[in-house]
Amino acid sequence: MRAVRASLRNKSYYSPEIKEIVNALNGEARKWRHRRNPVPSLTARQIEIVLLLCDGKTSGEIANELGISRKTANNHRADILHRTRCRSTADLVRYAIREGIVEA
Repeated sequence: MRAVRASLRNKSYYSPEIKEIVNALNGEARKWRHRRNPVPSLTARQIEIVLLLCDGKTSGEIANELGISRKTANNHRADILHRTRCRSTADLVRYAIREGIVEA
């Protein structure tokens, strides 16, 4: 009857057993998301650039320090923001702290 009532209200119904499994899986997913090592999808070079960005370096300064063009530095920066789903450098700094790439 609970499932029928939920359906009539355009809601989902899950048995207690299914809810328990879903909650356990969500808990495991949360642990995985909040691990303390750098995200494996970032290369060593990208992590190096993240560290420089967290130090407040501009793309031009990063380019000079690493011996790459400013365009390459900007491309790295854009790719890092895309991979980490960050919208700004400030978001990236928070991300780096949360993932243990840098310390607060």
